[in-house]
Amino acid sequence: YDLLKHLLSHVSAKFKDKDDRRSKLFNGIKNDVYKIEKYFKEYKSGKLEELEACLNIDRDRLLPLLKLLGFKYYRRKKKSLWVRLD
Repeated sequence: YDLLKHLLSHVSAKFKDKDDRRSKLFNGIKNDVYKIEKYFKEYKSGKLEELEACLNIDRDRLLPLLKLLGFKYYRRKKKSLWVRLD
């Protein structure tokens, strides 16, 4: 988490002077990472639908972040579960 948050802060700062819109996008991603980190400190796993509702992050943004952060994906029938690896 910390490395990704640091990189996002760095990139956001680089764009701040040149392109404020891009800077805000990277800050938004960083805020999403904070939300994911906070959720998974409390819970070890979560269904995708629950994560979308609790974190208020669209699926299109949530899935790449979960993969990037190294969460394991399990699927049984129509249920999908994301698990934090310790």
